[in-house]
Amino acid sequence: MFSPGGTPVVGNRNRLNQAWMNLINNALQSIDYRGMLTISAERSGEWIIVSFADTGPGIPESIRDRIFEPFFTTKRHGEGIGLGLDIARSIVEGCGRIELESFPGNTVFKVYLRSAEDRNQ
Repeated sequence: MFSPGGTPVVGNRNRLNQAWMNLINNALQSIDYRGMLTISAERSGEWIIVSFADTGPGIPESIRDRIFEPFFTTKRHGEGIGLGLDIARSIVEGCGRIELESFPGNTVFKVYLRSAEDRNQ
């Protein structure tokens, strides 16, 4: 179990930490370390939603279907090999789901995890 926002969720703490780090790293690179990254957690029914929002240029519609593919990257040479989002998705899909909303100035990755409290009732 892991507790974003103080509510325990179903998932492996170490693996979810890896997913968080990958999402944070991608956001920071997207904003070139100068924009804003906002991380929040909220409850919606049985789900705890952890959101990672950045003020970067957005993800073009033409590549959104590919961003979770292994080795797909839009980064400059030496910044990454295109595994961060694939790893994050693989981790999250073991215990929830990940969704993307993006337009220039606002990209949000939302990670949906089941509340451990609901599971135990």
